[in-house]
Amino acid sequence: MTATTTPYTSTAPTSGGVVAIVFGAVLTLVALLLATVGGVALWGNAQKGADGYLSTGTDHYETTTHALSTDDLDFDGVYPGFGGDAFGKVRLRATSNDGKPVFLGIAKTDDVERYLEDTRHTDVTDVDYDPFEPSYRDFDGRAPARPGDQRFWTASSQGGGSQTLDWKAREGDYSIVVMNADASAGVDVGVKAGAKLSFLEPLGYGVMGIGLLVLAAGGALIAGGVRSRR
Repeated sequence: MTATTTPYTSTAPTSGGVVAIVFGAVLTLVALLLATVGGVALWGNAQKGADGYLSTGTDHYETTTHALSTDDLDFDGVYPGFGGDAFGKVRLRATSNDGKPVFLGIAKTDDVERYLEDTRHTDVTDVDYDPFEPSYRDFDGRAPARPGDQRFWTASSQGGGSQTLDWKAREGDYSIVVMNADASAGVDVGVKAGAKLSFLEPLGYGVMGIGLLVLAAGGALIAGGVRSRR
């Protein structure tokens, strides 16, 4: 009786196959990350109001000093492909809660600091939104000059009731100031902020498109790695 010998065939993957599978898996994870980023951008774009702005609610800010100002808003760098409009447009609305005419302005941080230097004012250093609670830092000093008489404002608005300021954001350090129009002490306002980010929709679809291409490349690498096992 003659014994039949079955040839042994190794199913262990080649080193090249292992590398292809590993890189394919990495690309698949990258594709999922890109899809998530694109989805978030499209979701944010869908939250815009009828005016095209993503807006907060109207939040209450109050101080016994002469002015409320923000720390510098840092608009540094330009996103590739979006040019000078990368930062979008900013809309601010301030409503007086005590009937006093209100002033709302935005300017370079250096100019704001010079204007408020040695004056009695308040910086808004931080804001928590759940629940809403701003953090303040007060400074002692004299009363400032009327804000409407200053010429350094990049954009400003003043008057009774609600005042709205629209500003096309530009690169640099800027600060927002809310005061009574006559620079008197005791500022009590409701502030609503919004941003028109025109790049969200093209960014979302663009990132998701790149994610699909990366996913296809990852799938091809994994399939090629599996075939190399045979």
